[in-house]
Amino acid sequence: MVVPMSFLTLAFANWVVMASCAAVLYCFAQPVRHLKGVGWLAHGLSAAALSILLEMLALRLFLPARVDVLIASAMMLAAFVLLRRGLCDLVGRPMGWPWVDAVVLVVQSLLLAHFIPGPHPMEWRFIVMSLTSAIEAILAIAVLWRTRDDRILGGHVTLAIMAAYAVFHLTRATASWLSLNQGPRQTQVQVVSATLQLVFTTMFALGAMWLATSERHDQLTEEMRRDALTGVLNRRALRPALAAAVSASRATHRPLACLSLDLDQFKQVNDTRGHAAGDAALVAVARTLQETLRVPEAGRAVARLGGDEFVIIIPADAGPGTGAVLAWAMAWAEDLRQAVARTRFVFEEHTISLTASIGIAVYEEQSGASEPSGPDHAFDVAEIMLRRADRALYAAKHEGRNCSQIDLSEWTLV
Repeated sequence: MVVPMSFLTLAFANWVVMASCAAVLYCFAQPVRHLKGVGWLAHGLSAAALSILLEMLALRLFLPARVDVLIASAMMLAAFVLLRRGLCDLVGRPMGWPWVDAVVLVVQSLLLAHFIPGPHPMEWRFIVMSLTSAIEAILAIAVLWRTRDDRILGGHVTLAIMAAYAVFHLTRATASWLSLNQGPRQTQVQVVSATLQLVFTTMFALGAMWLATSERHDQLTEEMRRDALTGVLNRRALRPALAAAVSASRATHRPLACLSLDLDQFKQVNDTRGHAAGDAALVAVARTLQETLRVPEAGRAVARLGGDEFVIIIPADAGPGTGAVLAWAMAWAEDLRQAVARTRFVFEEHTISLTASIGIAVYEEQSGASEPSGPDHAFDVAEIMLRRADRALYAAKHEGRNCSQIDLSEWTLV
């Protein structure tokens, strides 16, 4: 069968798109190896580019048809699997149904090995590959449907694209089947299919690059919110997080506690063991606080203001009864204080332990009181809570350290 030049041109265009986008993703992922899914997306595009290259070589009679059919088709199927693996990493789901991929590969290879020696080898390959591609597209749709992540190319948009891709392959398989014994129509089906394939290829390749860029942006945004040493929220992220907790407290009518925690005599650790020991101590304390709070359960959060001072945000789960709010906040503070006191870590064969002083501020919406609303008000309340917790912390220090104090001054938004 003579292959039209337009088909070869479209196949070459497919290869250029796949290869160039794979190269861009490899360059993008190389300096940041822990970007979720980007490496797998690059591997998938590379496998697709290699499959198309083998196909073009076979069409130009540089490779035997059997090599093209069995190896290139297997490479294209592997590309679908790798792209789905990257998608699973991006949405945080395990790679499921590996047995389906294995069955599809075996069935595809057997069918192609059976039909390729006979008449119309190109059409049979279109039929078989279209059916297997549709199956892989449906598996990708299942991943997206179970996750519903709007970050993945707009969520619903991606589902629509993958559904259209599955329909395209089913339609191509049907059209190839109907044109098996019609030479001119076979050529038309090939050219139209290759054109649509180029459109979807371009969409997938550009979508993979968009996903990589989006993932890197999210990663940088998260890094800006985190303390470089301990991994908890930093000073920049504390006030927005506390303001959001205030807004949630008003919406749910549940109390909110803000705790200011300072390590006692922490300077002695730096002076006697060195700053590396001090850093290790801060990391151990931050981990202890997060484990005790079970962060981020129920909106709880830990932030480091700087030095050895931490701020803890604790929304009430279901709301203590009237008059029990202060006892609830004090109980949390004591749990955290005792958890820090129990923490032991070894640094250069020296066991180091610490104690902490804690100041507590509680926000509880007063029944019948008319407070302003809106983000500015929430930030005002957050600022006041920080001041009140800090004032209670100094009271705890004055009481002799290693204790918790609660601020009982009258609540005013001034």
